[in-house]
Amino acid sequence: MSNKNKQIAQNTLFLYLRKIIVIAINVYTSRLLLQMLGVEEFGLYGLIGSIVILFNSLRSLFASSIQRFINVEIGKQNQAKINKIFSLGIKIHTVIAILFFIIVEIAGLIMIPDLNIPSGKENAAYWVLQFSIFTAIVSIMTVPYDALIIANEKFNAYAVISIVEYTLKLGVIFLLIFSPVQRVIFYSALIFLVTLLVRFTNAIYCKKTFKEIAKYSKVKDDSLMKEMTKFAGWQFLGNACYSIANTGVNFVINIFGGVTINAARSIAYQVQGMIEQFTSDLNVSFRPQIVNNYAVKDMDKCLQLVFFSSKATFMITIILTFVIECMTYPILQLWLDIVPENAVIFIQTYLLFTLIHSFYYSIDILFKASGNIKLYQLYDAAITFLNLPLSWISLKLGFPYYSVFIIMSMLEFINLIIKLFLCKKLLGFNILTFLKVVLTRVIICIIIFIILFTIHHHFIHIQYTPLSTIIFATGYGLIGSVLSFIIMFTNQERKKLISILKKQT
Repeated sequence: MSNKNKQIAQNTLFLYLRKIIVIAINVYTSRLLLQMLGVEEFGLYGLIGSIVILFNSLRSLFASSIQRFINVEIGKQNQAKINKIFSLGIKIHTVIAILFFIIVEIAGLIMIPDLNIPSGKENAAYWVLQFSIFTAIVSIMTVPYDALIIANEKFNAYAVISIVEYTLKLGVIFLLIFSPVQRVIFYSALIFLVTLLVRFTNAIYCKKTFKEIAKYSKVKDDSLMKEMTKFAGWQFLGNACYSIANTGVNFVINIFGGVTINAARSIAYQVQGMIEQFTSDLNVSFRPQIVNNYAVKDMDKCLQLVFFSSKATFMITIILTFVIECMTYPILQLWLDIVPENAVIFIQTYLLFTLIHSFYYSIDILFKASGNIKLYQLYDAAITFLNLPLSWISLKLGFPYYSVFIIMSMLEFINLIIKLFLCKKLLGFNILTFLKVVLTRVIICIIIFIILFTIHHHFIHIQYTPLSTIIFATGYGLIGSVLSFIIMFTNQERKKLISILKKQT
């Protein structure tokens, strides 16, 4: 077993330990926050504060722009350039933060008066907007430090810092009883302070661990600056359009349904976000070595990792999707106690998008490893942005609120097909090999899980208690894990995975 495979397994275990703890904290945080704020203020924060949630979930993706350049130099064993890349990354993300502030500040102040906000909450909406913008800016400025940690595969530190961050976010909810202003404003302010603290923690860790590499230097390299700026710019365009589309759909739903609908949308996004964090964490552990192998032109190893990460990502996504689709209401009832109207159907339709989107990660890593991302990000941004007008039209025509998630899924499927053809055109990616190695197994897996879901829907009719919910959810999770593990991987891959896991436990 190669050291690289062992490293991937070790990194994945660190990230999943982090994720299990973070999700446990998030589950309790959401329940407690809903109780402390009430449905209206929870929906208000879900509407205005969604900018923070999106940028936090995309932070590792933003970090991948700088990480890509660092990993290329690690692959070439060229240490001299890493501090230069880090310093230029600080400059670039400072400019991005300033542009973000100007654009979102103007757009937010224009849009808020036209939103469907309950009387007496308008002032709170403005304050939540301000704190959300500053929180997102701090997250953007943390990106170069995240990139340095991930590129050097210091996932133990990455996990610990994340756990501390989410623990603090849970802790601030208990302070809401002492709020001198509206609780949603106080909560937004405290989240900003937590994010600021995490930013300084990352900086201190990097400076202590990487010494001179993590020290900002006034370097001048016009050629490298241009290359990094272009790469980060295209990366920002793609991620920003994804953020704008998701946040924009939230605003569209608000205009037609009000903040109570946003509360349901917030719950659906949290569920989808938890699943995507699982899958993104898996790909964070694969990313450094995919980039390293691409940098040294070992394309066989690079594509093996891409195919393997695609299958692993889909497997995790479909297991979680299957459990949640079968048990949506009892899980929500156990989790939140108060289940917002429309939350169940929102989650069930949104998970279709999540399943299709699971293929995004490995393809995204491959494009960024190549550095050839202009067309990729342009197509991705254009298709993603179509969510806004199409969602508006569907709700204007009287379609149900959940139709916006069906539209998102359809557009994401089109997006996936275009990405595969771009891979073929720009990177010499063999689509037939991908179909044979990955998609045939995916199709078989989907058919089997649809049959299982149909059996559950028609034959399982019980009054769920907290204990029976846990038992059924765990049982379905185990069934899904065994079946998907057998279907998605070859016998050799299964032996390899088991062997890696045994050596890491």
